[in-house]
Amino acid sequence: MADAFIAPVTTPLSDSRLVARFEALLKSVKRALRYRPYTAHTIKFGKKSQEFSEYRPYLPGDDFRQVDWHVYCRLRELVVRQPGIEIPIRWAIVLDVSASMALYHKLDWARQLAAALTYLGLHLADQVTLLPLPISKPMVYQGHSDLHQALHYLENIHTQPI
Repeated sequence: MADAFIAPVTTPLSDSRLVARFEALLKSVKRALRYRPYTAHTIKFGKKSQEFSEYRPYLPGDDFRQVDWHVYCRLRELVVRQPGIEIPIRWAIVLDVSASMALYHKLDWARQLAAALTYLGLHLADQVTLLPLPISKPMVYQGHSDLHQALHYLENIHTQPI
């Protein structure tokens, strides 16, 4: 397969071929989520969503633009679309950096997996927290602009001595 690329353990996380694989993964995830918003979850608190979550009866003074006229044509009653509420997803990526991870390049593979998940989270406008254990100093990144900083942080993580 011509486009298959399995990164060797010594490949930097910012390598163009590895980033291209992350981009292909991102496209697959977006394709899988195309029928639902992939930038945030709708829950009971946060900012107003573009999508609505439920109907309520029309009250005088409500915005006519929020009236669902299709429901009115079917049921002959005015109802208003209530917007859903969105907050960004928070990703927590825990990375084992104990001495045992130095065997068989396990830490290098774990870093690549963490980099792929970080790439997805930041490109989907979510918050990503990287937590290498047992170091336990979490690093929080938000948005696409923090990607290179997060990859640099992952590249500089080393196993803890015994």
